[in-house]
Amino acid sequence: MMVYPFINLASLKAKFIFVIGFGTIGTFLLDAFGGWHTDITTLVIFMALDYILGIVAGLFGKSDKTLYGGLSAHVAFLGIVKKIITLMMIMVCHRMDLLIGTDYIRSTAIIGFCVTELLSMMENVGRIGIPLPSIIIKAIDILKGRSEYTNKNKNNSDDDVFGG
Repeated sequence: MMVYPFINLASLKAKFIFVIGFGTIGTFLLDAFGGWHTDITTLVIFMALDYILGIVAGLFGKSDKTLYGGLSAHVAFLGIVKKIITLMMIMVCHRMDLLIGTDYIRSTAIIGFCVTELLSMMENVGRIGIPLPSIIIKAIDILKGRSEYTNKNKNNSDDDVFGG
């Protein structure tokens, strides 16, 4: 048997365990999300851009999340937590699709979360001082109005599923 002095077997074993571990976790997550498609890629891109724009707004002193508009580690951490919870909800929606035998709950949720991220990005861009075209402002106002109308009707509804 030939021994190669430049190969560190302990390091090779550690790399193997690392690769197998991350491969297993990655496979589990892909299955939990229902695969990795364009819609989930778009959502992750929107989430990353929104997070970055939020930090930039804080750098400009224009954040609405802090008292004086600056950066806050606590607020940044909460932003990451919210993004993780959003991704967890996508997993839940995929499981609901599997449970019910449909294929649209996950996609609809992703589109909804993409719209939310897009609205947040546009608000951050406006806070930074970059002028938005009037059509984007009108679209944001319409989407906000629909969201508020939907939430108000949900709160006043007497015929919800749980009879509350």
